Amino acid sequence: MYRFDRMNWLLAAVAGGGGMLAAADATAQERQVVSNQLGVSSSEASLELEFSDGATFSISFENGRVTADGEVLGTYQSGGAAEQEWRSLLSDVLSLSNGPLAEALEQWEPGPDLTGGEADLLRAVDGALEGAVAGVGGGVSRSVAGQRMGDLLEAVAHSENVEALGTALEDVDLESLGIWLHQDYTVREGASHSGSVLVVGGHLDVRGTVDGDVIVLDGTITLREDGEVDGDVHLIQSDLVRRGGEVDGDVVDVTRQLRRAENQFREEIMAEVTRELGRTRNAGRGSGFARVSRAVGDIFETGITFVILGLLTLLLTRFSADRVDVVTRAVGHQPARSAVVGFAGGFLILPVYVLGMVVLAISVVGLPVLLAWVPLFPLAVVVAGFMGYVGVGQQLGRWVLEHDIPWLDWVDGNRPTHLRLLGLATLLVPFVVGNALQVLPLVGWTGSLVIGMGSIASVAATLTGLGAVIVTRGGRRPVDYGFEEHAYEPADWHEAEDDGVSDEADDGVDRGTAAAGDDES
Repeated sequence: MYRFDRMNWLLAAVAGGGGMLAAADATAQERQVVSNQLGVSSSEASLELEFSDGATFSISFENGRVTADGEVLGTYQSGGAAEQEWRSLLSDVLSLSNGPLAEALEQWEPGPDLTGGEADLLRAVDGALEGAVAGVGGGVSRSVAGQRMGDLLEAVAHSENVEALGTALEDVDLESLGIWLHQDYTVREGASHSGSVLVVGGHLDVRGTVDGDVIVLDGTITLREDGEVDGDVHLIQSDLVRRGGEVDGDVVDVTRQLRRAENQFREEIMAEVTRELGRTRNAGRGSGFARVSRAVGDIFETGITFVILGLLTLLLTRFSADRVDVVTRAVGHQPARSAVVGFAGGFLILPVYVLGMVVLAISVVGLPVLLAWVPLFPLAVVVAGFMGYVGVGQQLGRWVLEHDIPWLDWVDGNRPTHLRLLGLATLLVPFVVGNALQVLPLVGWTGSLVIGMGSIASVAATLTGLGAVIVTRGGRRPVDYGFEEHAYEPADWHEAEDDGVSDEADDGVDRGTAAAGDDES
């Protein structure tokens, strides 16, 4: 439960980031550039803009770091392709102003030859420029914020320490979080990084000041003599090398902290189990009336479960009868294939769910779809599993009815709904029998065994049915079984009787005609 809480928090943070992006797009409005100023030197190449609404925006390549309105977009190599591309843009817009300048900045795109980190950095710069010209608050456009959310999701997807990462990021402002994946980052001497820093699989060298928290996952952090961290330092499978410097907050080994919390949680669970066993033994020594009362309550709950499943089955039959029939035939004709596909699909559900979130978050176009993917994918899996469960129940009901049980004469084998309800009831019988056996004083343990077998059977039925749903594409594509299905349908006995009478009548007419012919002859 603790791990799921951390994962849910991360998903909520990403969904919140998507909402912020949508809000930023909704408030975007065009504005004009009224003045601009370029700063070019051997160590700096900057651009400052002032717009008609009084807002300002600045972006700077300086000392290996790129900032937009004080926010760090990334780092670059001095004299590298990224810096040359940026200086080329500044030389192109040097003689422009007002409308032409805004148009040139908005239409500029990084060169197609750039790859890797340099391409990502210039795409972030391009997004910041477009956001500033379009009037998106703060100058940081959808692509920059989307890249940050995508980096965060990528760090979650590729990390084996999701729980620890969620703990470290719980109190961090994601809007100002700088993320470095599998690369080194240096806060230079005398410089200040605004916001928190997350480094995954790299080295963080703090020579200046970090105005926020520092989270290092699978990496190292070196704190130099003049280095300072205003917040906390969270280490996840990482090392801290102190060569002076100060940390105003706490240095937390998140992995060790979580291990200690898990041990404490495990001890609490064991203590609770011990108390429950003690209460169970005491209850077992109590009156038989208490055991019977508990068994009756459990059986009543099973009955309520059957009623709910029955109502859902009727609704499913009402709105998707044809698809349920296709799934049922797939279960009956190809049970082994359905079981194999279902068990494989059960193992792949979670990876597909996480991979879909990663792909949608990284893609700018897919960010709005992420908000629908998070709740709708689990719902679709539940509906598919229940449809397959009903299909298995119908086949089980037909099998039970073939044994000519006297008190099941009222069940109409030609009505699929009757077969489905009978199958669902059969799947719940082990729970009723198990609860009844637990009342007996000497063989009560067999009740737990029967209930366990019933649980395994229910899981197997659900996964087999899920496999049939996958094979038939949700009941939309019947499977070719290699024979005509109508050849296996039960014969219509009324028509057979009528045909027999007709044949006898025809034979009579033929014999009468033959006799008349003989008389004439």
